[in-house]
Amino acid sequence: MQSVPRELRIMSETVAPPNRTGDPMRSEPTRPEPMRSEPTRSTVPPRSIHIERATAADARAIADVLTEGFDGGGWLEALTRPFWHYALYDDARNRLGADFGDYALWLATHGSAPSQPLGTVELSVRPFGSWNRDTWFWQVGRERFPYVANLAVIPAARRRGIASRLLDRCERAAADWGYDRIYLHALANNDRAVQLYRQRGYRVQKSEAGVQQWWASSGQLLMRKLLPQTEAPADRAAAQPASGFPPA
Repeated sequence: MQSVPRELRIMSETVAPPNRTGDPMRSEPTRPEPMRSEPTRSTVPPRSIHIERATAADARAIADVLTEGFDGGGWLEALTRPFWHYALYDDARNRLGADFGDYALWLATHGSAPSQPLGTVELSVRPFGSWNRDTWFWQVGRERFPYVANLAVIPAARRRGIASRLLDRCERAAADWGYDRIYLHALANNDRAVQLYRQRGYRVQKSEAGVQQWWASSGQLLMRKLLPQTEAPADRAAAQPASGFPPA
């Protein structure tokens, strides 16, 4: 009987795993590796979210949220990120440090880590006439209503109801200020945002073309929601000075 060369015996022992079935023609199947689930991006429990009125000390945290929340991931945005971050920080610091009357900024943070900002929103009273192209310049500012702007949530904290809770704060504040409606803009191609606003009772008033068409390839929608009235809006608007809102 011809003996098997030593080299072939070493190769067969290396390739074929030892089997316990007793059948030389069958090799025992290898045990598969356990599947490892990747961590989800949204790791913030909804109950741990705190929303507080922002102060000038929160300007940097607000700039962090706006920079990250509106970052589309493009090379141009990455290149200009430090510039926009500082511009947003400086703008938030100036707004929060001044007295504009009916004006507020809110900041959502992680309850167990207050220094971790998650979302932000801004509410101001602006002239409604400035959105109407048929309004003459001397008519602008006669009607002013609460306007929601800069609603942003960082990607890691999305789909946790933070945006909806921030809108709650804006709507309650607008009603407390005596207004019966509130406005905001949404990009026409931002289906998720438009759906959220519709679910909360906002309705499209008009479609507008603006500078967003150059950088977002989309027009914008002016949306409005009617609020429970706590004070006559005409009396409230007449009592407020014309300069009681921050610049757009």
